[in-house]
Amino acid sequence: MKLFYAGVAAISIAVLFYLQGDIYEFIINTINFSDSSSAFHVVQWLDGVEAMISSPLGLGLGMSGRVSGAVGDNIGGENQLVIIGVQAGIIAVLIYLAIYIGLIRLSIQQFKQKKGKIKQLALCVLLVKIGMIIPTFTANTESYVYISYITWFCAGLLNTMSWYESEDPLKLK
Repeated sequence: MKLFYAGVAAISIAVLFYLQGDIYEFIINTINFSDSSSAFHVVQWLDGVEAMISSPLGLGLGMSGRVSGAVGDNIGGENQLVIIGVQAGIIAVLIYLAIYIGLIRLSIQQFKQKKGKIKQLALCVLLVKIGMIIPTFTANTESYVYISYITWFCAGLLNTMSWYESEDPLKLK
């Protein structure tokens, strides 16, 4: 496995090293923030952090995100954590992060311990939550209603099913 991972890393570095043209320029411009979209994200993050510092208990619901963006009064609407922080405060961000990290830990634990449908559900929740980490920094991910509802429903189902020894609901721990 170590040889496989080393090979994948070497191939990835080689591809990035020999990459030329528009894709190379796009990647470099994104990394050094000379791309206008990347720079806009950073400006929005800084505006949101300033709002959280000035108002640690939040400015109120609708002050950041899609609603305020439609009106034109958006403050820090390019990061899920900043949006939560601007709207509900720093305590809400910490609670959100604790739930998110706890859910990833529960998914890993249940994937290792259980078998059958519970293991499959744990893997599904784990992969979706890990896959949504990067979009969380660049968008209001909880506003994608179907993804959000299905993911949190599966998370609640996993949490409930984790109390059972097997898939038989009559066998509690």
